[in-house]
Amino acid sequence: MQNEPTRRSYTRQTSARPTRLKPWGQKRWISLSMTDWSAAGASLEGPTEDVPLGPAILEICSRGGRDDIHVACDVVWRDEGKLGLRLRGPVAH
Repeated sequence: MQNEPTRRSYTRQTSARPTRLKPWGQKRWISLSMTDWSAAGASLEGPTEDVPLGPAILEICSRGGRDDIHVACDVVWRDEGKLGLRLRGPVAH
């Protein structure tokens, strides 16, 4: 069976937005900054040494005074002040 090319475009978009991350099982939010994102994931910068790999909730600060966006995600890599996230979908409030 031959692999067909995907029609999805996961082009990375540069972004400088304040975000917060709450790892699964923790009560505190960690303030970070989003550096880029795509439909599949995002990269964050900031104090990442205490962020474990695994499930988390990403809060993206809104622009224009609307409600902040909450997205379920997985922290899939961490390296020298940077994190890589796989986005899973919206979180119900």
